Amino acid sequence: MPRKNTYQKQADEVELNSTTAEVALKRPTAPKTLSAEERVIWKETVSTRPIEFFTSDKIPQLIAYCKHSASMNHFYKVRATFYEYYNIKDIATDKNLLKQLNDMQLMINREMKSASDLAKDMGLTVKPDPKAKPETVEEKEPWEQ
Repeated sequence: MPRKNTYQKQADEVELNSTTAEVALKRPTAPKTLSAEERVIWKETVSTRPIEFFTSDKIPQLIAYCKHSASMNHFYKVRATFYEYYNIKDIATDKNLLKQLNDMQLMINREMKSASDLAKDMGLTVKPDPKAKPETVEEKEPWEQ
C-alpha cells in the first residue's frame, strides 16, 4: 500500500469526522490541523459550491489550496509592512532591500500560481467556452430611440 502524503492524511481525518450519510447533508468541515486563517479560507471556499461538489478526492487539493492561499495572504501582509517601514527611495538605492522585496514578490507569485492551479484542478474557476460567440448588443444611436 503506498504511503499517504500529509494532505491525504488530513483528508482522511475530514472523512472520519463525517459519516457517509452526513456528507450528503453537510458540507465538509475543516481539519483541525489547519490554522485559523486557513479555516476561514476553507469555509469561504466550501460555502461557494453545492454540498456534493467536494468529493473525497478533492479534499486533499482543498487543504493544499487553503494552505497556499493563506501563505499568499501572509506574504502580501509582509510586503505591505515592508513598504510602510521603508521609504521607496531607500528601497531603490539599497540592493539588499531591493533583493528582499524581489524575493517576497517571487514567494507571492509562487503561492498565487499554486493556489490558482489547485483551483483550476478542483473546478473552482469557470473556463470560458472557446466555441461560444460573445453576445453582441445592438446599440442604437440616441436619435434612433
